[in-house]
Amino acid sequence: NIDSKGDRHMCLLYVSHSSAALLSQKLAAKQISCRKWINVCHRHERVRYSKEEQEANEKIQMILIESLGPIDIESISDDIAVLCAAVIMIPCVMPVPRPEDINLPFTTCSEMQSWMGNNHCVIGEWLPFELACQYESARSGLKTTEIVEKMAEIVDIYDESIKTGLRGTTFEDRILGAQSVIYKQNLEKNGTLYDLGLIDSVILYTSAFMEMKSSFGLIVAGPTAGSCGTVPGCIIAAGKKLGKDRTDMARALLVCGLVGVFIATKSTFAAEEGGCQAECGAAGAMAAAGLVALKGGDTRQCFVASSLTLQSLLGMVCDPIGNRVEAPCLMRNVCAASMACSSANMAMSNYTAVIPFDEVIAAHWEICKAMPRSLRCTGLGGLAAQPSARKIEEELLKGRGCSSCSCSTPFNTY
Repeated sequence: NIDSKGDRHMCLLYVSHSSAALLSQKLAAKQISCRKWINVCHRHERVRYSKEEQEANEKIQMILIESLGPIDIESISDDIAVLCAAVIMIPCVMPVPRPEDINLPFTTCSEMQSWMGNNHCVIGEWLPFELACQYESARSGLKTTEIVEKMAEIVDIYDESIKTGLRGTTFEDRILGAQSVIYKQNLEKNGTLYDLGLIDSVILYTSAFMEMKSSFGLIVAGPTAGSCGTVPGCIIAAGKKLGKDRTDMARALLVCGLVGVFIATKSTFAAEEGGCQAECGAAGAMAAAGLVALKGGDTRQCFVASSLTLQSLLGMVCDPIGNRVEAPCLMRNVCAASMACSSANMAMSNYTAVIPFDEVIAAHWEICKAMPRSLRCTGLGGLAAQPSARKIEEELLKGRGCSSCSCSTPFNTY
């Protein structure tokens, strides 16, 4: 079963509807597994296609081939290739194969506590990242040193993306310009802004990373692209302030990832399922635990921080303006990151979360299911449905986006 054995390489075959069934049969005859086929034209209520585009899209279908190993394009023989309008190869970025016989030690906070008890682990004796490595090792079969090094590669991507973002990014089809550059300039002017200490760096780095995403730069979409700024904004900013190296930050990110595992197991990351509480809520909870781990806090404090953060972000809706993952997404990433910093300090000061993290995740999922469809990334409600948002959407459809600055009309208003 391809779906249960780890990361996959993918190949997209674009074909006409009339050829799709025949192509599927030919692939099956060659024992090439097709996971699914999808219509190219996904009709969104707020996306307008021209008549010509609509007609062209309706004639094309996409077949998705998945494989645990690299797909040899030559294995798609001429009689198959002749049916395809296009073939696109998508390799794995960081493939992690999964062992055949997998036995995960835990997938919830309570299971982790039981596992620690069964293995005579004392909270103070086990670093939080070591628990994360127990999970990752069972999932991947990799050794702790290999796991940490893979995560250190992600630290490198985070760091370089932030640096690139702070130099300024441009892209025509977007709402917001390079605002992090202005924030950086103001931070360098004494007295221009309030001195928020670490939070200033978190705002700066979160903004720069989100701007890299909006300009189609290289990012790590963790836990999602829409909430990708929160974790690196916190961990890279705090790591630099504390003088930590890439290994230290990688270990903190592993703790972030373990929190993500617990959320994904019992709830969701998808705003389409539960609003922005699913994305930025999860990202904030992950970042909070990572911050505690980076500062030397114990496992209990990590999950208290996660609980406090997620409790504070429950109910956050997803209403992206202009069908772009920019506004209010940037501010919500900053909000989640700031909340993570506050919760980390509170947890390390032994504030009580009152509600255990597993139960907060359960509440998170209940609220996700109750969230109105109009507030789940459909662009049909909230800020996305306001007159100014509709005007921005119309301008974007005309190709009038913000290419390089944050003051472009009509988006700069108050």
